[in-house]
Amino acid sequence: MSLSFSSSVFGIQAAFHIMSVSAHNTANINTDGYKKQRVSLSEGNHGGVMVNIRESSEPGPGYQHANGNISEASNVEISEEIPIQVGAKHLLSANVAALKISEEMQKSLLDIMV
Repeated sequence: MSLSFSSSVFGIQAAFHIMSVSAHNTANINTDGYKKQRVSLSEGNHGGVMVNIRESSEPGPGYQHANGNISEASNVEISEEIPIQVGAKHLLSANVAALKISEEMQKSLLDIMV
């Protein structure tokens, strides 16, 4: 497998991880006590991408129930999640385009050799 092909595949997988975590955060925006998760990317082996998922420790806002109990709401902010999802979409699009170019280059090389 070529380096450009595998790098694109790692990038696509990273984009899916980011989208998945952000979707999970968004789905739990109204879950009391839920702590948002964040994805960080770093360089992996052989041009790959390492995906690290960590949970935020910042508290969510507190509120009082009608019965007097105080609860902590989720610390997820939709205004943070939307740009993350848009960025993941662009990361996915860029890696799909790079994958297509890599495939076209390999086909052209084979055409030249044959």
